[in-house]
Amino acid sequence: MPDLHPPHVLYEARLATWSRVLGLVLVGASLLGAAACVAAALTAEQGGVRLAFVLLTLAWLAVAAAAARATGQRFTVTSQGLEMRGILRTVRLAWAEVHRIEADRRFWAHGGVLVHATNGRRHRPAITRSRYAVHRGESVREAFEPAGPRPLRAAVAAHQQYLAWATRPPRQGVPPHGR
Repeated sequence: MPDLHPPHVLYEARLATWSRVLGLVLVGASLLGAAACVAAALTAEQGGVRLAFVLLTLAWLAVAAAAARATGQRFTVTSQGLEMRGILRTVRLAWAEVHRIEADRRFWAHGGVLVHATNGRRHRPAITRSRYAVHRGESVREAFEPAGPRPLRAAVAAHQQYLAWATRPPRQGVPPHGR
């Protein structure tokens, strides 16, 4: 059966355009460095020097891959749940799979969103941390408000709205599921 209600994006935390462009410049510089290492390895006379340039090429390519993947980090709050796209993996949770949402209190993750799933797993999307506020194009001052930074407020509000809808009593005279 087709989905009659596609998800509405309520909030999306992702890198600002300037930050993504900076990341892509890093990718380009890394690829140029890798190309220079390949050229040096092809012209090297000694086997040890050639091996060193090959290893340096692999390191440059690893930096390029990490920078390219980091520019795509995202935390999306929708009407149907959360999508957390990190550097290594993407996690999608429907609201029914979210037990609770709170602020991450760890030192390096201050102000980030901590999602407790019903299966016991915890998810901490890095892009939601307070230190990423500038890279998201948001105010640093807003990141330290008493109610919490914008990603946390958006996720908590949407989860509370879902809980209010899911736990509402059935209406009198209306059969369940519209039958």
